[in-house]
Amino acid sequence: MPRKALKETVVFVTNVGVNVDGEHDMNFLENAKIAMERIIEKKIFVRPKDEVGVILMGVEDGNNSLELNLIDNYINVEGEYMSLSFVLPKLEFYGAHKTSPTAWKCNLEIGTLKIPVAIYISITEVQPLNKWQDISTSFDPNSAEELHSVSKKRVLADRYREEYKLEDTVQGYMYGRKFIPLTEEDSAVLKLPSEEKSFKLYGFSPEKFVKLDYRHGKKTHVILPLEGAEEEFFCLVKAMADLQRVALVRKIYNRNCSPSMHVLYPQIGNGDKPWCFFMYELIYSEERLIITPRSYDNVLKNIRQEQLDCVDKLINLMTLGQSTIPEDENKTYETCSVESPDLQHIWNTLSLRAFDPEAPIPEPKLSVLKPIQPPEWKNPTELANCITDIISAYEIKDEPKKTFEPVDIIDVSQLTQPQTIKKNTEPGDFLPPPMDVDLDALVCIINFTIQLYIS
Repeated sequence: MPRKALKETVVFVTNVGVNVDGEHDMNFLENAKIAMERIIEKKIFVRPKDEVGVILMGVEDGNNSLELNLIDNYINVEGEYMSLSFVLPKLEFYGAHKTSPTAWKCNLEIGTLKIPVAIYISITEVQPLNKWQDISTSFDPNSAEELHSVSKKRVLADRYREEYKLEDTVQGYMYGRKFIPLTEEDSAVLKLPSEEKSFKLYGFSPEKFVKLDYRHGKKTHVILPLEGAEEEFFCLVKAMADLQRVALVRKIYNRNCSPSMHVLYPQIGNGDKPWCFFMYELIYSEERLIITPRSYDNVLKNIRQEQLDCVDKLINLMTLGQSTIPEDENKTYETCSVESPDLQHIWNTLSLRAFDPEAPIPEPKLSVLKPIQPPEWKNPTELANCITDIISAYEIKDEPKKTFEPVDIIDVSQLTQPQTIKKNTEPGDFLPPPMDVDLDALVCIINFTIQLYIS
């Protein structure tokens, strides 16, 4: 379990008496209010246990010496001094609270050799929002609306909604329509024999034998060595990478846990990329999703040089470069730098509804959608010409648009409308129209059929 984050305290000191040429600077006040509002909202959603204080001052004539003293103070406490124009874009996204990952530490057992390692989850689903809270309201028009929390409890009930206690029930399985009861002793025997926590290497295999559709586990892990085990660990990574081998390991997370099989891929990085193992969970045959590969040898033989040049030109034109934001030094779409716009839109909506419950759902802000919008290319005309050349070189045809037959829309009022009867009607108007049928011939056919049936 990661340790609990310490509670933070933030104090805002704002001068509301700033003036320019004898008039109050309303632009400064609005920007200061927006900055404080975003920081406080982030505390409410991400760190609700933190404390916030606000101090307002009304000094019209500021003293520059005080500002210089403030600069000295933030240097001493390792703080930052930023202008509002720079800090407001940084506060647009609240972001989830980042915590240090907790490693699963164990020994990689290779026979009698044990290498201490730490296993981290590389990618996992993060759900920062809390669950829905159910509230009941009273709809009595004569009384004011009241909100009451809904309490939930879990009970055991049969098809007739009759409740039972847990000790009065019998657990089991259904075999078709037959119920097979099982006691706790039977369930214990059904489980695989329990083992202690372990991480054992079963063997090595050429990398080409482990296909893509074999590794569809839920999580991806990164394995790093613990302090003091770097030499053995990195020698194993280097040897497997040179021989293009992968390792098959058996993992038991803890006692009374089912074992699982995994495959280790060696990763040799350059620069800031660490040497490590990527671990993927291997699935059973019942869980395999077969991926049918397509042969590309015949396709590559028939591709002309003109077609390859068109694609190379397109890649060069659409290669991402520096960010278009002047104060942003990061690359466009840099890994782990783009915040979630849908999550931020939910937070903005909840903040609006907290102050105005009847307010409609707002549209997403352009500043929130900006990180996921297509970048602005420097040469859009040249890019459009390149796409036209690709279409002509590969002879790409437009897909025919699907046409749907028109559907007759029937008004509900037509279905419920009573049948109307004309006022001036005759008795014979409701009789069916006359039929031109020879009744004598019909009687002869019926008699002939009856005689055949009797005989």
